[in-house]
Amino acid sequence: MIAWLAAVALAGPCDVDGGLPTGPAQVALWDGDLGRARPVCARTQVALAPRALLLVDTPAFYGRISALAGLEGTVAVDRTALWLRLEPVRYESVISAIPSSFLGYGYTSVGVTQRLDAGGPTATAFHGTVVLPTAVRLQGNAAPLGLDLAFALDHAAGPWSVHGQAGYAFSASLTRPAEVRTGFTGTGGGQWRPGRAFAAVLDLQAAISYTAPLDHLAVAPALRFGAGPVGIELAGTVPVAGRERALAAVSLRGSVRR
Repeated sequence: MIAWLAAVALAGPCDVDGGLPTGPAQVALWDGDLGRARPVCARTQVALAPRALLLVDTPAFYGRISALAGLEGTVAVDRTALWLRLEPVRYESVISAIPSSFLGYGYTSVGVTQRLDAGGPTATAFHGTVVLPTAVRLQGNAAPLGLDLAFALDHAAGPWSVHGQAGYAFSASLTRPAEVRTGFTGTGGGQWRPGRAFAAVLDLQAAISYTAPLDHLAVAPALRFGAGPVGIELAGTVPVAGRERALAAVSLRGSVRR
């Protein structure tokens, strides 16, 4: 254990053996994972990430339940990572005066992560994501297209690390007249990694000016486990303020690293 702690003290945030996840909690509130904070580390892996989202607005007599099976693949070449995220199955149920439900294919997202640093205890990266309008039956004629751009940082100090991300989010429906939304996102938090096979994360997530002056300020905890190339993360996010405070999401993410 002493030797391991000494090695970790000299390592950067991406110098992690095996499949233990790194970076912010991998859970988001917006469709297609728009605005999700991502790790700066480029690694080749595949991940299965089922997620559930619940919205309860009692005064408006409105509720929404979402459940999906997310599938993500990432290919890393040197300091660049290209990734693709699919939602082969998505279920939506709306509870209101006129209830409705949906079962079908969800959103498709493609993105890139580019490491900007030369190594060391502080890692920085640029993220770019495009959310494609593939959930046709879910959105009717809206067909929204999303884009987010972000700068991320992760700094390691022994078993502790701190991370943050600041970004810009944009979406527009492909119908006429087009509904355009723009806003800013931010995530900040830290990770405690007392051993090779376990880590705990606590983040604050925020979004402003996308649908309201304050879209949400949310707490996002996560527990992580690793065994060889396999990593597991159980994460959730619960808004405590903002327009979307009636939302909550939970994600169970399993990944296999090459």
